[in-house]
Amino acid sequence: MNIAILTSNLEGAPSEFQLLPYGEIEVEGMGKLIVDEEAINSIISHFKHRGLDMVIDYEHQTMKDLEAPAAGWIKQLINRGKDGLWAVVEWTKKAKEYLKNKEYRYFSPVLWFSNDNKRVVKIENVALTNYPRINNLKPIIAKLSLEQARAEQEKRARKYGISIKEGGHVTKPSEWAHVPDDEWLDPVNYKYPCPDAEQTRAAVRYWGMPKNQEQYTPKERAIIEKRLNQFKKKYKIGEYKKQEAKMEKLKQILGLSKEASEDEVYEVVQKLKSDAEKNNVACKEVLDALGIEGDADVNMVIAKIDALKTPADVAQKLSQKVAELESTLAKMKQEDLIERALKEGKTSPEELKAWGRELAEKNPEQFEKIVLSRPPGSVIPVEGLKPKKEDKKDLDEIQLSINKMLGIDEETWKKYGPAVNK
Repeated sequence: MNIAILTSNLEGAPSEFQLLPYGEIEVEGMGKLIVDEEAINSIISHFKHRGLDMVIDYEHQTMKDLEAPAAGWIKQLINRGKDGLWAVVEWTKKAKEYLKNKEYRYFSPVLWFSNDNKRVVKIENVALTNYPRINNLKPIIAKLSLEQARAEQEKRARKYGISIKEGGHVTKPSEWAHVPDDEWLDPVNYKYPCPDAEQTRAAVRYWGMPKNQEQYTPKERAIIEKRLNQFKKKYKIGEYKKQEAKMEKLKQILGLSKEASEDEVYEVVQKLKSDAEKNNVACKEVLDALGIEGDADVNMVIAKIDALKTPADVAQKLSQKVAELESTLAKMKQEDLIERALKEGKTSPEELKAWGRELAEKNPEQFEKIVLSRPPGSVIPVEGLKPKKEDKKDLDEIQLSINKMLGIDEETWKKYGPAVNK
């Protein structure tokens, strides 16, 4: 390993600049160094491994064991292929003035390279300097040309499905230069950065204004809304904060640690479902934690938890399960009504066969009013019997009075009621 110090020109105080060109670079006294794909990946990997912003100082003072105030901080390194290695930088106020006034004109990266193949492997730091030590080095472009920037924006438009908008930013505003493309609501026009919870809340407010959405098509709005929901979920904002609170309470009730994953919660609840399926009732504490009514069954609990976890993935399966359960419960209620009616002597097998079973299944409330309201033991075999003609009028008036008290309409009585007298 060896070290080299390069020097290149800067124009103003750019938020991004080319730190190293792609290919071979010639260093006085050391020959040529290689900056290829392998070299760039190695530099970026080392930068990420360190997990620290890289300092830009003055005159390499950091290397000289002197007081070394920062001129700026490199927040991100970007591999731009044949356009080389780029740095996203945040300058200090003092450094901006120096650069603006051309009191400092050059920057100088300190490189480590391999003695074996002369390939650059990492960058130690960068300095502002007015003392170029390298001769005949091709100047490094300080910022993208407008044409290149437009080309990059068009590439982002294809990637993210959002068109270029009037008034949008072609390149990142300097104060947000360190924010990666994937952390913007609109990364094509660099609008609404969401690097943290605070900025995401600001993005929610600004995006919520109708005038800010007018430029976007319905499809683009849907794309941005989806991105916004991902950020809100990531930073636990709004409804996602409430869901998180419910999930935490549920973990506590289930005896799980706060670090338990959603999958672990799901597995425990599935086991509870299996254990409680015979009674088809969920425990009160779980219902309270999820904000569900006390008569909810286990399937409703699972549906609620799945809605907290991955609503789009499980909603269809759960709705099918709920439909099957509802059908089963309806049949159980039908059999229960029929069993009670037979046991109390309020109906007969013939009546059930003729219309009673159908009514119990399709309209159990009417079955209770018509059949279960009869006095116990009131049903006798009626086959072959007909009411006396002279009594029919009186019977009809009495029956109409009973129907009125029980809330049985005329159409229902005509369809089911008279069958017993036929």
